Amino acid sequence: MIEVQTPLFARTTHNFAHALTYMVDRSRYIAGGGFGTSFVAEAYVAYGMPGVVAVSALIGVIFRFFSSMLSRSWVVVAISLLAVKDLVYIPRSFAFLWVTDVFNITYLCFFMALYIVALFTVKRGTHVRRVNGTGKETAVSGEAP
Repeated sequence: MIEVQTPLFARTTHNFAHALTYMVDRSRYIAGGGFGTSFVAEAYVAYGMPGVVAVSALIGVIFRFFSSMLSRSWVVVAISLLAVKDLVYIPRSFAFLWVTDVFNITYLCFFMALYIVALFTVKRGTHVRRVNGTGKETAVSGEAP
């Protein structure tokens, strides 16, 4: 069993939720509890009010960027939707959780495999011929039968 919530982890992590819970109530942290965090709290502790404004504006720009991705290829749309899924929870989660969740090895391997399967399927699909109502093959895209 791997224990994540240890004093060593709390002192060395960059996750504000772990550090905050450990500083406020060590026994709760060691028992597996936590207080949670938000990007507003993280930005305020790190940079003050200007940081809250800057991080909020950055999140707005990120939302705008991902909304413009909907007209791109399916791979980009899929990655964007994964990020937006995590951005919905950003008011109550670690500020950059969406980055670590989207660009982890599991998602990257999954999308590479899916992309390879899609390329193979499209390549195999170009050899399909249509059959008209009489049962005769007709060429696809102007090829001779």
